[in-house]
Amino acid sequence: MKYKLIIFFIIIIGQTISAQNTIKDSTLTLYDNIEWLNNFESQVLKSNKIELIKHKINADTLFTAKTANSRIQFKNKSNPILPKEKIECDCKIQFLINLNEPNYYLLDPIAYPKTTMVQKLINLYNIEDFYIIKQAEAAALFGEQAKCGVLILKTKNKQLIKKVKQIL
Repeated sequence: MKYKLIIFFIIIIGQTISAQNTIKDSTLTLYDNIEWLNNFESQVLKSNKIELIKHKINADTLFTAKTANSRIQFKNKSNPILPKEKIECDCKIQFLINLNEPNYYLLDPIAYPKTTMVQKLINLYNIEDFYIIKQAEAAALFGEQAKCGVLILKTKNKQLIKKVKQIL
């Protein structure tokens, strides 16, 4: 009986530790986003940067940020869709595309599902430059939802601009 009780407790402790590790591994923190931005900045090739952005946007679809306060109005035509059954995280990097105008389009497939089509259009040849706005400055400019940082993709490519405006 003692052995069965000991084995039972070992199993319970093992499951508890396993569950804690699973929860820890499936959260997105400010530190994770800072680390990702630093890795992004260290990339030399534009093609690597484009792939990192696409991968990060897709990976972040698992998460929803705790805050939703924004200081700017995004140009996306549709209303944001509220996420269902997503993992709540500290914050997410805001990916914006600037189409040679003062307006920004938020590239968030959770809030705006049509942005997945825009994401497929983005490539090495139609993105002119990237601008990173880090934590405090990003929050001051774009609101609390941008406290992890903002990455702006700048384009002057007329074909991309036309297609994005049709989609969004």
